Amino acid sequence: MELNFHNFEQHLVKNFCISKLKTVAIAVSGGVDSMCLAFLLNKICKRNNIIFTAITVDHKLRKDSTFEANEVARYLKNQHINHVILTWQHEIIKSDIQNKARQARYKLICDYCKNHNIENLFVAHTYDDQAETVLLRILRGSGIDGISGIEFKTKINEINVIRPFLQFRKSQILSFMKDQNIFWLEDKSNKEVKFDRVKVRNLISECDKDFKFTQRLNLLSENARRARNFFESYLKEIFEKYCTIGDLGFISISKTNFIDQHEEIKLRLINYIIKSVKNDFNHYPIRIEQLKYISGNLNNLDQQKFTINGCIILLNQGVIYFYKEPKFIESTKILKKGKNIWDGRYIIETDSENLEICKLTKDKWSKIIPKNYTHSVPGDMIFSTPIIFSKSKNLYILPLSNIIYSLNNNNSHNLQITVTHILSETCFEINY
Repeated sequence: MELNFHNFEQHLVKNFCISKLKTVAIAVSGGVDSMCLAFLLNKICKRNNIIFTAITVDHKLRKDSTFEANEVARYLKNQHINHVILTWQHEIIKSDIQNKARQARYKLICDYCKNHNIENLFVAHTYDDQAETVLLRILRGSGIDGISGIEFKTKINEINVIRPFLQFRKSQILSFMKDQNIFWLEDKSNKEVKFDRVKVRNLISECDKDFKFTQRLNLLSENARRARNFFESYLKEIFEKYCTIGDLGFISISKTNFIDQHEEIKLRLINYIIKSVKNDFNHYPIRIEQLKYISGNLNNLDQQKFTINGCIILLNQGVIYFYKEPKFIESTKILKKGKNIWDGRYIIETDSENLEICKLTKDKWSKIIPKNYTHSVPGDMIFSTPIIFSKSKNLYILPLSNIIYSLNNNNSHNLQITVTHILSETCFEINY
């Protein structure tokens, strides 16, 4: 498909429902791809009354980075495009520079989007970028998930990340930009062979006779994505059939049902459950070596406890429990009237003021819980659950254990609180 305004607009309407979007941002480095996408998106957003913001991250990795960010800002301002510059403050980085910069860039931009009610972020990855990513991951020994490559649409930190250029070649973008006489910057790091991606780009260029190498790498990505989608579909069937989501936010599966699965499903199941327990699907999968180690021990031992990626895995009396590691749980938060989200796992709705929420600790447990109270969950799982309290009223509430404890024996607090666990969708209502 030729890259022009009409074709690109139709592409967005058909594949990304652009006319239904209300707020859109774009990550703009100043390079030819992102400047091209900014130019096209700006016109389309104006036609559809969509609020449009361009975002540039000054990464401070090169001495010219601030100058380049300001040059991008100057040009976009002349085009009447709303633009902001975000600055990455960091120590000197000596290794894994491009990966760390990419992670920081996404965090800065997604945080900005969340704070400004922007739901959709456009990124200018191209058909050529897909080929480079696939070959990089092959060389690093990735499996099916890795060589599936870059998705057209994903979610990062609750922001929809959209990549509409994945079906357009770099040469098409360059041709369009020259025809339209649009400004862009050349990134000098794109030619520095110390970076793996640049080495791979050069290798593809040498092998890309009649464009077939890039094309076949993209075809490989498409085939791998289809296989991965099958695994994900089957995995969800296994999860729904054999896994239990507890009211206290844990997930459990019997050891017998776990060891009956194919090894590939075991590894994927461990990874999926850990992400589900934390309600965190943004980060990369857990390393395969770690998953193999855990799977092997769960197969061969009767009692075991592991900590991995902020999650505790407990094998107890033939049942495998997964729950969030207490030290990675969000700190104390003041609850406002209305809807609150705490630790990414709980929705708290209240009409009361002067309430706070934090994780239950052993210290709080010993001070406020009646000595004759017992709970049915094994290990320290209870300490991954929340406690709501009011210091001024000496009132403590464990919504998931249905405990309300007032140190001053005052029963006239007139509280209404609803706590919903996002994973289990279990709702706890407190009226006091």
